[in-house]
Formats: sequence, structure tokens, C-alpha cells
Amino acid sequence: MQTTNIENTENLLITKALTQLIAVSTQGNNDGFVVFTGEQEFDFVQYSQGNHGLSLYWPLKAKNFKEPLLLCKELLDQLGYQEIFLEEKSKSEVFSNIRLLEYIIVEDGLYAEVGTDAQNLTELTIKLLDKVYQFQDLERLEITLELD
Repeated sequence: MQTTNIENTENLLITKALTQLIAVSTQGNNDGFVVFTGEQEFDFVQYSQGNHGLSLYWPLKAKNFKEPLLLCKELLDQLGYQEIFLEEKSKSEVFSNIRLLEYIIVEDGLYAEVGTDAQNLTELTIKLLDKVYQFQDLERLEITLELD
């Protein structure tokens, strides 16, 4: 497993990391991910491979994660994503039912199918960092890209 840390100096590095992950996912590899981290350890946006390109995962691990999750949900709603509700099913059944531009909130967090348009995903990442964490200094953004 190869892990790469990329020091970000502009939006193009966000797009580059997303493009690399998208390329690996279209080759049938489902183990990679990318994490964009702001000033604090828990100020992050992360993507992994999903059913329709990349999947956004927003964890709900502790009390302090609830407000960021709700802000993420609010932004996705504003951008035209649709929340889906499914009866209690296994995680694999839940994930197989999520379509492009849909999201679901389950016990451990929010999952959204966000597609393969690296430029749109770059804009989504920047908007999430700003709206949820008030983080705008992209030169200080840490990017961790893992491709397997």
C-alpha cells in the first residue's frame, strides 16, 4: 500500500489528488482514498471509491461531529443532492442502493455518491472546508492520498 502526502499550494493539487483516485477507481481498485485536512486533526473532508465514482464519507464518531455533519448535509441539499432513507439493512445493501448525487446518514456517518468530475469535487471540497470549518487557507491544506 502506497501513501503519499502532498503539500497543497493551490486548488490544482486538490484536483490532481482527486483525479488520481478517480483513475484508480475506474480500473476496478476499491481500496484507495484521499483526505483533505485543515488546521485541526478532525477538520477534514475524505473520499473513497464508491459505486458511481467517488464517495464522500463524513464520520459521526462523537458529539463534536454532529454539527459538522449537519452543515455537510445542508450544503449537499443546497447543491441538489437527495437524501435517501432505507429500512434497516446491512452496510453492503445500503451502499449498493445509493445512486449518484444521493446521500444517506447511517449510524457511523454520512455517505454520498459524488461522481467522477474532479473539478466539481474540488469545488465541493473547498465549499465543505469553508462552510463547516471556516478553513480557507488552501496553502496550508494537508492532502493524504492512498492508492492501492
